Amino acid sequence: MRFLKYFLLLAIFLSSVSLFSQDKSKTESTKEEKSHKKWYLYLGTGKGNMDDGSEDEITTIHTRFGFEYRPIPQIGLNFGPSRTKLNIKSPGDLYDLLLVKTFLDSGVSLGFYSFTLLGSLYYALPHTVSYDINTLDFTFKYHFLGDKRFDPYIGLGLGLGACGGGGSCTAGKLIGNIGLQINFDTFFTFVQAEHHSITLKTKGDDDEAGSVSATENLLLLGAGIRF
Repeated sequence: MRFLKYFLLLAIFLSSVSLFSQDKSKTESTKEEKSHKKWYLYLGTGKGNMDDGSEDEITTIHTRFGFEYRPIPQIGLNFGPSRTKLNIKSPGDLYDLLLVKTFLDSGVSLGFYSFTLLGSLYYALPHTVSYDINTLDFTFKYHFLGDKRFDPYIGLGLGLGACGGGGSCTAGKLIGNIGLQINFDTFFTFVQAEHHSITLKTKGDDDEAGSVSATENLLLLGAGIRF
């Protein structure tokens, strides 16, 4: 009889502990659901380098304004406009330099050829050209730890848009990134490394089409709000 009494008391105690644990688990789960932020608004900027297979030295300045929607803490759908400013530093062209020297050594009156020679001289000497690539980017991100304070992630995506430089120019790029986001209550900061595979298609005023492929590596820093 005493054994049965102790058994009943132990059963009641274990049931109470179990119910308390379940309530605590539900409370923590409810808190996590309430604290889960679904929308992230951010601005990022950074510098990079581009390689198009030529001897030109190409540096880039990148700016992005974007949104991220997280239906669940681990999955992020990103979209927003970005601008890449290219600074192309050319070492000069030996052929153009020889052309200018030949004309000057010939002793012929330049006259009409002055403008042509000035153009050749420009490309013969080291010079820098700048233009922009503007795209609308879409990226899928996977957040390994959900929306914890320290929030590492990887992402894949693409961007479509236009580029400057005269004539008609369209741009397309494949995006791969890896980064770390630090989340606070209503705002966050992030650092992100990106690799771009870029294709530029141009069509000049004479309807002559061309295509350029390049790769870009950059480091992006930014901050935003979440709600």
